[in-house]
Amino acid sequence: VFSVLLLLMKKEQSDTILESMLGTLHRLINDILAAQLFAYGTKHGADVTYEVLRHCCFTNKAIRSAASSLLLIMSQANYKLVGNTTAFKFHATNGMSKLVTESPGQQTYFREVIKGIKKEVDVAVQVAKANSPPPSPAPAPAPVPVASPPQT
Repeated sequence: VFSVLLLLMKKEQSDTILESMLGTLHRLINDILAAQLFAYGTKHGADVTYEVLRHCCFTNKAIRSAASSLLLIMSQANYKLVGNTTAFKFHATNGMSKLVTESPGQQTYFREVIKGIKKEVDVAVQVAKANSPPPSPAPAPAPVPVASPPQT
């Protein structure tokens, strides 16, 4: 499913189709395929993140908004799966690096986007932490018996 959507996103599409594809990805990641997106050894997460980042710079406001929202959903999905956003941050960093090397004239713009993504990820982590149940306290260690000194 990701492969088909990625192939379609790489080609020129109408704004309506792009918005629908981003919505489809949002639904798939949020409800069904998040585990496959961030599974170790697959490149789906990197490819999807790159394409979504590419559309964050789109001229249509609705597509930019949908792409930004999808980045947040991806970050939250990664946190829910493993308790951190390391994989998402890795994919986002690689995607931004690829975008910067493809269009060196926009490096300043991309630096600002990276700062915005970091803020969004940090907010997503805080929201996820606030919504998750608190960890159960660790049991107290058993007291170690102390031998009394020998009496003379």
